[in-house]
Amino acid sequence: ECVRRDLLAIRGELHCNTVMLIGTDIGRLEEAAKTALDVGLDVYIRPYLADEPHDVILDHLAMTAEMAERLRSLYPNRVTLLLGSEFSFTSRGMIPGRWLLLRLQILVRPRLRRLFDRRITRRLHRFLRRALSTARANFRGPVTYASGYWENVAWAGFDLIGVNLYRLGDDPAGYERRLRALVRDAAKPVVVTEFGCGAFVGADRRGPGSFRAVRWFSDPPNMKKGYTRDEGVQARYLSDV
Repeated sequence: ECVRRDLLAIRGELHCNTVMLIGTDIGRLEEAAKTALDVGLDVYIRPYLADEPHDVILDHLAMTAEMAERLRSLYPNRVTLLLGSEFSFTSRGMIPGRWLLLRLQILVRPRLRRLFDRRITRRLHRFLRRALSTARANFRGPVTYASGYWENVAWAGFDLIGVNLYRLGDDPAGYERRLRALVRDAAKPVVVTEFGCGAFVGADRRGPGSFRAVRWFSDPPNMKKGYTRDEGVQARYLSDV
């Protein structure tokens, strides 16, 4: 009931025509996707499985793709499958660190991350080829991937180019220039698979770094001192983007 209420709000109050569903539990993903399709939303289905070996991620992707194919056969032209998101961050072996939070410490330090750019590209290409083959074997609809801004993806085998593209810093116009250049130079349709910021003063300049304003390991998690909650900042950011 909660899922249906939220999806109806997304459709009727936010006036969206598509929703991305992200999750680990394939049964819950399928139930949510059916509900979204029934209320008139097209769906992007994105499996999420962090800190697992690549073979485990691919097995999970195969089962997700089978589920997506069942839905696609019932709702033609309305289901898109994402292989995943930011594999160089969410999976092991491309950026040093056994756990997500350890890899994050490298990602938030661009100079340090650049030391691994060639390794990331080489291993990401190899894994994406396997993931794309797994998806195509089980799903006949359009396929894409949600890439991080630091990832260099070979898009030849995909139907759509997917980019997690956040606006941050003090040059809002630079975001538009970057987006227009991306669309201009792309050989196929582009979808922005993530964007947004936190709900506090200054979050619009931090974009994906907004999460650092929270003490995540407190019980319950809470905002660090010096931050002023402001949902208007977030709403304006979303509207502008």
